[in-house]
Order: sequence, then structure tokens, then C-alpha cells
Amino acid sequence: YSNIAAVNNIPKSSMVISPNPASNLINVNFLSSTGGAASMSIFSTSGAIMKNVRIPLNNGDNNLQYDISNFAKGMYYIVITTPDKQVITNNFLKQ
Repeated sequence: YSNIAAVNNIPKSSMVISPNPASNLINVNFLSSTGGAASMSIFSTSGAIMKNVRIPLNNGDNNLQYDISNFAKGMYYIVITTPDKQVITNNFLKQ
């Protein structure tokens, strides 16, 4: 048997990506119930990992900015996993 880990999915509305659609930079705003280091991944619709980084988190509001100018046009998904295993997701359109 393997260990079972609980995953808390956070509603999509708790992460705001602006502008959306975007062409060069996106602002990612979300709430976290804990501080520490988290992981953030951006995936294409085909599942390719476009970016995978560790990010510092504040307990409460978090505001991040990312350059997406080198991404091809299309839909992308952002997944942030916090230290307490919250999974925050949303998507954006690169134009």
C-alpha cells in the first residue's frame, strides 16, 4: 500500500489572471492560507510544461508577474501547489 495524501482544490475564482487574454505579461493574484515555498507550473493544452518554478508565498494575498511573450498563441493552464497541499488552478489565453 502507498501513503494517501489529501489534496485541497481551491476554486478557480480564487486566482485572478490579468490581462486575459494577454500577449506579453500576466499578473497572477491569489490567496494562500499559508506562507512558504510553493511550486507553480504553466501547461499548454497538449500537456507540455512551459514553466515550472518554485515561488515564495505570503500568508494571504500573493501577486506575481510572468513574461509569456515567448509562448505560442493559445490556451494555457497555471497550477500552484502550496506547502499545505492546496492546489490553485486557472487558465489564460495567449494572443
